[in-house]
Amino acid sequence: MALGMLAKKFTMMVLFVGFFQGCQGDETELPEFKSGDQSRIKQNQEANAQIDPEVFKTRLLELEDLGAIVAARNNDVSLQLAELFSVKKTLCSMQSSLFHQCIAHTPLSSRVWKQSAVCRSGLSQWNQRKFTVKLRGAQGRFQFILDNSIESTPFEAGNEIEIKWFTSGQRSLRDLKISDIGIFKLRSLDFDLPDKDFLHFEFKIDDKVIFTELDILGSTSTSRSVLFNTQSIRLILSSESCRMEESDIDEATQNATREAEQPGFLDFPKFLIKNNSLEILDDIREWIASTNRETQAKMEAYLAIAADIARLRHDLRGDLQLGCWANEPIRQVEFLIDGDHLPLSDWDRSSTRSPMSTTGNPTRIELSLGGGLTFFNQDESHSPLFRAGGHLIENVTTELTIGDISSIRISKLGRSFQNFENCWSTWGGISKACEWQNRENNRYRLNHLTIKINNETIYSRSNVNHTLDRHALTWFEKDLTANQTYRDIMRRRDCPIH
Repeated sequence: MALGMLAKKFTMMVLFVGFFQGCQGDETELPEFKSGDQSRIKQNQEANAQIDPEVFKTRLLELEDLGAIVAARNNDVSLQLAELFSVKKTLCSMQSSLFHQCIAHTPLSSRVWKQSAVCRSGLSQWNQRKFTVKLRGAQGRFQFILDNSIESTPFEAGNEIEIKWFTSGQRSLRDLKISDIGIFKLRSLDFDLPDKDFLHFEFKIDDKVIFTELDILGSTSTSRSVLFNTQSIRLILSSESCRMEESDIDEATQNATREAEQPGFLDFPKFLIKNNSLEILDDIREWIASTNRETQAKMEAYLAIAADIARLRHDLRGDLQLGCWANEPIRQVEFLIDGDHLPLSDWDRSSTRSPMSTTGNPTRIELSLGGGLTFFNQDESHSPLFRAGGHLIENVTTELTIGDISSIRISKLGRSFQNFENCWSTWGGISKACEWQNRENNRYRLNHLTIKINNETIYSRSNVNHTLDRHALTWFEKDLTANQTYRDIMRRRDCPIH
């Protein structure tokens, strides 16, 4: 499956957008400074005269700890991004070789086509390919229409003639191959069409005949147009010349991951501290904000490349002899969940010096099916999915099919804690000592998951038994082919007729 075997390694760290917003909430008593503020030095001098050295030390240590976390997460994303770049480069090379030998992957316009909207390489062989039609038994002018939005140059009945394509809608030719087309129509521009028994028709790519009059769907015919059965395209795509085995794609992906060039890693800088100046705290905050912006940009690049790889794997695997449900467009997605809201965790003694801070949005749930198909439950506390009979249903508009589903990922987008400061007397009541007791809340348990697409069950698993908390914010299903429900629907041959 697309990106399936790499799902765990390439876990998306979706917490960055709001991850650190709650980490500085206990610093409101300190002055806030803007970069370039001319009064900053004077303000700091006044504040420095009032700040307690112990408070300054505590704030400094907290920011240094946070800075180290920020640097580490930036490095994690950099490494994963480098691995994805390597995987994409490898799959692009494989795609180029495969497409050169697969006639069904011929682009509609090699002059403008950007290889599967993913890769760029020399297209000399495709530049030599041509589309031709030959029609006899009718008179007048005709056009070949693709997906009701792409039109050929007009042609007349008679001898074989080469045709070109142009778009009459929003779709760009640079993204399209013959294998991307679902509807093939012949339209008469001048007169009614005769019965197909009197027609002789051929549509070819180079010397390969794709459609003849025998492929006309009689039930779809009108006086001026006929549709063609696309089974011939599917047969070509399922041939060895147009697909690679999933195991070969996985092996190439693994090798590319291991051979990825290691990126340069970011270290939290050592800020020079000459005195208890608040300026150093401001400098660290600015560095953290800048690094977070850099990490966010890398994450956006990560998402784009992950979508590219999903498309590449889709093209490389062809039809893989899957049943017709693999080609069914996704129109509705439904999640059925059985789960629980768990009580507060046990007291966490790993951090007693200060309260553990809330990060991200701990009640927001993300549900992803790969390839950019992502859904959200905005507030688990008010509209719970993790309960008996949890249910989320969404209508979607996408070009993805059921066969494009690459993996399942369910994530809790943050963590939160209940904090209690416990103090006691020491030295016979002369002094006292305190420590923070932290217990995590907003923890959820996933017991059972069923996913339906277009009201058909494509995935079902009992006994998931995964707790979404700060130790495991994400649950992955990276191998759908291991699920019996998924295998069953992919073997079925009872799809709707479109």
